Parts: sequence; structure tokens; C-alpha cells
Amino acid sequence: GLTAAQSKRVFDPFYRAGSELTRTKPGTGIGLNLVAELAKDMGGYAKCNIKSPGLEIKVYFPTSN
Repeated sequence: GLTAAQSKRVFDPFYRAGSELTRTKPGTGIGLNLVAELAKDMGGYAKCNIKSPGLEIKVYFPTSN
């Protein structure tokens, strides 16, 4: 899981929580930033919630009623 401080940065471009010295999974940290930017471009937004264990990402889009 992430700390509260880390969760505030989860949508920042290229942000990856943890240490690069101990990381076992490859990646660039751009994925959640792209999700947030695409949601924003479509009038929505993305939000993260810390779970125990893990992290929940929700993406909201406007509805047309």
C-alpha cells in the first residue's frame, strides 16, 4: 500500500512510490498520470483511496441527463 503522502502524488507524471534501489517491477510511472489526464480531457476526474491492503483507483465521468 501507499502512505497518505505518497497517495497525493500517485497521479504525478513519472512518480513511483518506493525506492529505485529495491524495485523488482519495471515501469516508468506514467500510467496513472495518463488515466487522470484522459479523464480530465473527457470532463471527469480520477481519485485514489488507500485500502488495506492495496490502493483503489476510481475514474469518474460526467453523465448526460
